[in-house]
Amino acid sequence: MKKFLRSISLVAALVLCLSASTATAAETVLAEADFSTLTNGSEDAPEIFKYNFNFPITGWTIVTNKTGAAGGSLYIGDGGSVKSGYLSGVTTNGGAIKVSAVIKLRNASAGIVQLAWGYSNTQQAVIESSDWETVEFFVQPTSASSYSNQATISPMWLADGLFVKSIKIAQSPDFLAAPTANQPANADGTSFTATWKAVTGATKYFVDVYSYNAAGEKVMFIENQECATTSCKVEGLDAATTYYYVVRAANETGVSGNSNEIEVVKYISKLDAPVVKIASCDEDGNFTATWESVADADSYTVTVFKEEVMTEAGEANVLVENFNAFTTGSFTDVEYIYERHLEALNEPGWAGYNMACVAGAIGITPYGSEGYLTTPSLDLSGDEGKISILINMASNNLGSFKTGDVVSFSTIDANNNESTPVDVTIDQLGFADYTVNLTGGTTATKIKISSASSNKIFIDDFAVKQMKPAGFVNTTTYLQDNTEATSYTGKVEFAEGVQYKLVAVAEGRTVSGGQISGISSAASEAVTISGTSGIEDVAGSAETVTIARTAAGVITVSTPAAVTVEIYDIAGRLIAAAPVAEGSTSLSVNASGLVIVKAGNTVAKIAL
Repeated sequence: MKKFLRSISLVAALVLCLSASTATAAETVLAEADFSTLTNGSEDAPEIFKYNFNFPITGWTIVTNKTGAAGGSLYIGDGGSVKSGYLSGVTTNGGAIKVSAVIKLRNASAGIVQLAWGYSNTQQAVIESSDWETVEFFVQPTSASSYSNQATISPMWLADGLFVKSIKIAQSPDFLAAPTANQPANADGTSFTATWKAVTGATKYFVDVYSYNAAGEKVMFIENQECATTSCKVEGLDAATTYYYVVRAANETGVSGNSNEIEVVKYISKLDAPVVKIASCDEDGNFTATWESVADADSYTVTVFKEEVMTEAGEANVLVENFNAFTTGSFTDVEYIYERHLEALNEPGWAGYNMACVAGAIGITPYGSEGYLTTPSLDLSGDEGKISILINMASNNLGSFKTGDVVSFSTIDANNNESTPVDVTIDQLGFADYTVNLTGGTTATKIKISSASSNKIFIDDFAVKQMKPAGFVNTTTYLQDNTEATSYTGKVEFAEGVQYKLVAVAEGRTVSGGQISGISSAASEAVTISGTSGIEDVAGSAETVTIARTAAGVITVSTPAAVTVEIYDIAGRLIAAAPVAEGSTSLSVNASGLVIVKAGNTVAKIAL
């Protein structure tokens, strides 16, 4: 259960207040409700309220058809709630407000009760019992206005709901709200500074720092460390251990409950790119890639690209991206990103402004002005500059998918001239495929995707396509996977005119804007997956195909039948490929030094 509590604290960022202060000063009762007077029905068969006027508790309202009388308590079903009226008499300097509720779960031994206070303060408490329990929440009021002070209690993730015997809302100078703890911005692995928001009425604070063992039990590092201010420096940590901290507010008469639990994450400004090599590959395509461990990386994303020489003209991929390099964020809690985060994408040169991400997709966040993405510079001069874009995208706002938002697509040439945008309206809820056709492609063209919507535009899959002649190398993503190891084993399918390249990206976590966020390295240099182990292994059949250097930078291939010629540098990177017809064909190669030339089944080393 401890791990479950940690998940609630980290994902929902909600405060759990189960410990009451030992207040002795007089309290001001703001509202009370005694539901023991609801004697109709029973716990086994609650009598559900059809209309609000059937609910006899003055000053309180319910969600009808979700709540009912249960033989001496109020039953609240899944999706239901009970709400106080707007509370008068609240003061911002009179201490915290305590909301006490006597609650029992229905047909469950563990569950969550939620308090919503006003418009923005939400807290949750975990109950680990099937008996009646008193749950206490503490709220620090920020306004004396009655419209800002109202309590709503509801079950969370409880299919059968819960029962409430009574609720009391009171304010006292001796009540202390739990502090709100912050994510350290200066954690370096061996030290950090814990910080939190001040609590009205507190004269001191107590800090606990701990880790969890394999059984999920707390291992205390610091317990009840007293601090007079709203920060505490913690040193002497083990860099290999993950630590957490909570803080409690206190004064002469009481101690608050724990703050939200903070996982201490080391601040990382950059991850180095892995240096990858192919350790082995057999003739059946079974390969193993390896790399040295990257400091501060938690895992690695491995992508294998398939490069295939086109034997005839057709539509080919000029750029393909699925944005799976982004592994954090959700639609209700997006992670805002900047241009440095785009280094993790498959191709260098992406840029953008007003961006965010969720796991597996990138987002444009216009904020009422323009947000945009631009691709790397691409050679789109073929097919008279005609371009086809295939994009899978959606509009979303705080977890709710939208329609009607306009996304614009344009080209930018080498002189930064932008074409007239082509607008696409998102007309489907959720992710859907859209096709955009542009013109004006040049030898150095960027595609710009922009929006000025009030919602966020998320992009999952993206491809730039164009008609290409025979001999063009078409690149597609063959596989993508994530591993915590420093090696990866997979399988490719060798074929004539096909080769595979592998890149790896290091993934980790850091702190950005006071929140835990993902961080990715730039992609590694691409390495070719080849069934040969090196240039000394090349062999061929000179009886059928001959390969020779006939001039500086020129290779001549003589063949009795049409073949595809591939030229590699000594690192195994494909630098040129072209189909040649029967007979003798001379090829100009924009390279120097030693290269490996493969024509059909013949392989030769040539010094250009």
